[in-house]
Amino acid sequence: LSLREAIGLANGSIGPDVIRFASNLLGKTTRLTFGELHIVDEVEIEAATLGGPFTIDSSGNDADPLARPSGDGSRVMTIDDGDASSLIDVELVGLQLVGGDVLGNGGGILNAENLTLETSTVAQNAAVAETPTSDGSVGAGGGIALVEGATVTVDRSTVDHNQAEVGAGIAAEDAMVVLHNSTLSANNSARDGGGVWVRGAAAALDARHSTIADNFTAGAGGGLFGDQGATLSLDHTI
Repeated sequence: LSLREAIGLANGSIGPDVIRFASNLLGKTTRLTFGELHIVDEVEIEAATLGGPFTIDSSGNDADPLARPSGDGSRVMTIDDGDASSLIDVELVGLQLVGGDVLGNGGGILNAENLTLETSTVAQNAAVAETPTSDGSVGAGGGIALVEGATVTVDRSTVDHNQAEVGAGIAAEDAMVVLHNSTLSANNSARDGGGVWVRGAAAALDARHSTIADNFTAGAGGGLFGDQGATLSLDHTI
């Protein structure tokens, strides 16, 4: 059973599901070649019991993986059940998500739900704007992009070496970002918010015991950028 097939079965079942990996998959990589993964129901994808990471690589969808970022590939996954009135819970544990190269938002993950990343890595993904816009609504969130009302909790995880127009690590518009014992580093944005970009009165960043360092932007806020009334809260964070 492939990971794509397992997610398809979980999407079609009633109630939350758990997907775990066979022990012989320790340190292995699944290379996506049929587009991104799409999660539409509550699920926990759990690789921590392997004792090491399991990698999901989206570069197999990229016409020219060496010419990155170009936007000619796909993101790793979209998490969205299509119902904006409520949020489903999705947890990703012990995963590495790499190789996304998308024209739009969310190179690694485009999230519209309540997502938890635990002991995971989101790295070497890109979100590209076909025609860069003045407000950063396209090409946001090289690692992770959140749509309005969504939440992400990044726990003991790393978001690094991602690229985007804005919010190369994480971008959230009227959405909530929580960092706990996590690292955002070496992310590179063409405009604002190399590490984190949050915008809107309902947007918030709550970073605790985390590191936001060595990120780069050609615009404002190499580490983090807040705009239009976004709330920024940092506790024991550098």
